[in-house]
Amino acid sequence: MRLHPSHPHSLWLRPSRRLTTTSIRFQRSSSSSSSSSSSPLPTTPPPRSRSHRRRPPQPLETRQVQLPIDSLGEPGSVTVISSSRPKSFSRNRKTRPAHKFHVSDRDLTGEPQSVLDTILDDLDEEVSTQTSSDIHDVIENLRPSDQSIKLAPRDWESLRSTISTSFTHKQLSDYISVRKQTVPGDESKDDAWRPGTSSFWDTNSSGNGSYTTQAATSHGLTGKLLLAEHILRVCWKLSIVNEIGQLDIRLSPMYMTVLLNSTHFSFDEVAELHASNIDVTSSLGLVRMTGEHEACESMRDVIQEAVARIREADAAISLENITTSPSSVFTRVFIDWVCQTYSVAIEQDSSSVPVKILFLAESMRDAEDARRTLNLALSEASQTPAPFSTYMPASEPANLYVQTLQYPSWLERSKMWFRWALSSAQTTSTEAQRTPFFDGHQTRLSDELLKLLRKDPETVKRHSSSGVTLYESVTAAVGRCLFSSKQTLADTDTAINATQLGRSSMTRTFTTEVPSLTPFLESLSQPKTTEEKPNLRLKPTSKFQGIVPELEIEYILHNTDGREKSGPAIEITSLKSILETSSVDYLLPENSVDLRFTRTVHRSITTEMLDESPQYRQLIRNLELSLHRDLTSTFLSSNPSHSAPLPPFCKISLPRGLLLSPQEEKFSDSVWDPLLQNNLDVEYIYPPLHDIRGAIAQYYDIDGRELRYRFYESGPFLAGRRTEVALSVDIPQFDTKRHPDADGFQRAVEHHYHFFYNAACDMAFKVKSKSVNQEVDV
Repeated sequence: MRLHPSHPHSLWLRPSRRLTTTSIRFQRSSSSSSSSSSSPLPTTPPPRSRSHRRRPPQPLETRQVQLPIDSLGEPGSVTVISSSRPKSFSRNRKTRPAHKFHVSDRDLTGEPQSVLDTILDDLDEEVSTQTSSDIHDVIENLRPSDQSIKLAPRDWESLRSTISTSFTHKQLSDYISVRKQTVPGDESKDDAWRPGTSSFWDTNSSGNGSYTTQAATSHGLTGKLLLAEHILRVCWKLSIVNEIGQLDIRLSPMYMTVLLNSTHFSFDEVAELHASNIDVTSSLGLVRMTGEHEACESMRDVIQEAVARIREADAAISLENITTSPSSVFTRVFIDWVCQTYSVAIEQDSSSVPVKILFLAESMRDAEDARRTLNLALSEASQTPAPFSTYMPASEPANLYVQTLQYPSWLERSKMWFRWALSSAQTTSTEAQRTPFFDGHQTRLSDELLKLLRKDPETVKRHSSSGVTLYESVTAAVGRCLFSSKQTLADTDTAINATQLGRSSMTRTFTTEVPSLTPFLESLSQPKTTEEKPNLRLKPTSKFQGIVPELEIEYILHNTDGREKSGPAIEITSLKSILETSSVDYLLPENSVDLRFTRTVHRSITTEMLDESPQYRQLIRNLELSLHRDLTSTFLSSNPSHSAPLPPFCKISLPRGLLLSPQEEKFSDSVWDPLLQNNLDVEYIYPPLHDIRGAIAQYYDIDGRELRYRFYESGPFLAGRRTEVALSVDIPQFDTKRHPDADGFQRAVEHHYHFFYNAACDMAFKVKSKSVNQEVDV
């Protein structure tokens, strides 16, 4: 049935500028509706908006179409309304509230509002533009109420698809922008976990976008799917069950080195405990953790906790009294080795001098050992190379044979070493014991050797003129003098003489690693009663090198059974101040070993000095207290058979009279003892002994002379195992009162040294002969 309104305004609809509106609505046809249609329609139109009242109403064409279906038992029909002109939707038109049918909607006569007016109001509501706030609310309605839950992968994809298909690109972008302003915490941090994996290292700041970009790259997301992914992850902070992602943290190169080298921290162990992966790139200073969200954050906390335990200490390396170039000592290879060996990181200045040492708090002892190694390396490099000599005729050739060191020092490890010897020295036959060249060499060659050792007498003259009593001694130690060259000279068909060997300027070292010493020592006799007296040689650190002397301490230990809680009692029996040392390597090409003669000039702290000077008494007392403190932990350990090593350093208050030269102006007041104004606080280095018992020497009798034997483990900078087999002799000093004839005294000294020279050479040849005899017997 067609409906005709009684009022021309009842069918007026504001024209739209966006599109032509055609609305189809199912409508029920009944008797009641027929009666209603016959009744007059309301004569007063419902109130319209202001914009509607401004325009004159325009009639609209309507027609009713019968449907071939029934609605609630009655024939169905629809009313079709066409506007006079197409409506175009305006983005800027104001939205008027929709006017729907309610029970209270009645005209002036009290009748319900026309059904047609209701339809027109609904159409007007459909063409109205929604605000961004409305869109924001609709998107928020899709947000899960419980943000702590993790979605299954299928649910995640479904929600992401719903968001991307339900809204335009602009609507999603506007929502993200509003979210950034209202919730600043939504922006991801630089060290935040990011879903997905990437094989590339991002050296730039992570930023907000990379959180979604990495996941989008992993899943190939673009366009609205990428925006929907961003809303889920960044805006709503949702996550997927068991999702794998990555977390990057940035560390300084020094911190990275400490953690990589530390024995108290391991990236591998952290990754294994969390069933994840950790990739470290030192050049970028980046640590990338790959795993689940909670696992990566837990690994980050563990790493940051380790970083918080990193400490730093001053390297205290001074080159003021050293002429050696630091770049030749503290090379990159050497510094890297020290860092790996001692689990530290070393910071150097522009001239390659170590400035700081970084370490974990539990690795403080390792850091001290590293600083000792730096000082030892500088001390070794600043020593004058020892010359070499031999009894062989200058024109007599010998061969170079490759020598393999089982326990080389760090400086010896990267080189190939050769020994200059005759072929007979390489065999174990009885004919090898013949030494024709040594038996026929000049009988007074020892005089030239002594002159070579005493080449620089300035130290003796300077200290003798000051009235100080000096002592001079020479030690002959068994070992092997080895040469190193970049060229392969070890060829049995190529022989060179001593002159050519000296002109070659090859790198040289003297190693005390001597095989087959046991047969030689077993052939000697030991005194029945010997008192163990450990002997320690203390070296000053680089700051005091060349200013204060080395100290040689000999002491006796009491109460070493561990029953005394106060530790062992220390009694110093000898204290020597080393003023000068010089060495000469003496080659024995007919033998399996060589000799090194070392001359030492020293002062001894005698009983008379202790009685006359309170400073020296205080020095002895300080040394005993220092040794007592350092040795107490060793002898009170639960397992005394495994003695702990000595600490790397000790401080000694040294009297001004023991300084090598008066250089007080070089030191500030802080290094002078406040109680003893004439004492200088000096830091000394303990030898790197793995066991304090390695300082104890054993003594043997060889042809009426005292042979000293000592074996100890050291390293890692020095040789891992060192053996000392040596004879010593004291050289008498010239005194014009006691020896008016200077020439006669010199001849007596040379004669005295000549006997010692023969005894030392005989000792060296016996080392080989005893080992040869043992092999022949076997």
